Amino acid sequence: MGISDEYKKMVLSLPDEFFEGWEWSTGDKAVNVLNNRRIVVLWVTNPDKWKTERYAAYYNYHPSFSKEVFTKIKLCDIRPIPSQEQLQKMVISSLNYYSNDFLISKLFISSVIEGDLVENIENKTLDEMWLEFVMFMVYEKRWDGEKWI
Repeated sequence: MGISDEYKKMVLSLPDEFFEGWEWSTGDKAVNVLNNRRIVVLWVTNPDKWKTERYAAYYNYHPSFSKEVFTKIKLCDIRPIPSQEQLQKMVISSLNYYSNDFLISKLFISSVIEGDLVENIENKTLDEMWLEFVMFMVYEKRWDGEKWI
């Protein structure tokens, strides 16, 4: 399934503190903040901590050459696009009194699906709903359609 433009916009608007300690993995999806294009990370130098001097590599298709080539990019120029699994782990680690997937899922359903935490739910993807849930539970911020407030 693709990543919605709205989800990409939400990710690009996240505060820097959201990504502190981000653990990069091969296959992580990311957004190039310089040109707003989505990439898939192939490898990262020293992938234990978020540091601006580190680099990632990704495939970059060049139509004029009709082939894919590796491109190196600074980590400070890309933003991770968190998966639902990564978002769930963030909530579990931040809210240690809800220490398992079942309780987090139950809390998600009661506050997002059955509650009013996320507005206009019928037009949202699950990724968007999970990100809104995490931002509210961890940072007490809500998405207004343009930015986190």
